[in-house]
Amino acid sequence: MRSLNILVLAPLPPWPVNSGSKVRMFHLTRALSARHRVTLFSLRTSASAGEDMRRQLPDVELRSVEGPPNGRRLPSILRSLRRGDPIHVAEAWSSRAAGELSRLRDTYDILHVFHL
Repeated sequence: MRSLNILVLAPLPPWPVNSGSKVRMFHLTRALSARHRVTLFSLRTSASAGEDMRRQLPDVELRSVEGPPNGRRLPSILRSLRRGDPIHVAEAWSSRAAGELSRLRDTYDILHVFHL
């Protein structure tokens, strides 16, 4: 089987592994990176989480954008209502994230999206 170039899109970083969804994201991403070139693009990632993930997932290229600061729930709810998007999408999505993903769109064989 040939090696694929895989983009994994996650709403938040899979590290620290402290919830069921992060367990799933972390282990699937790590398993894919054993045989394929994997880029993990996560939304709402802090600088410290990025450094920890580099140590835990050394074979994965990490890309991320910082999400909105904590305490910004009301603007996200209003944006969700106005656009008709789920609240989790409104909380994590940004024009910066859209721009970054747009630049990556033609460079991967597969896109795997974790519950956005």
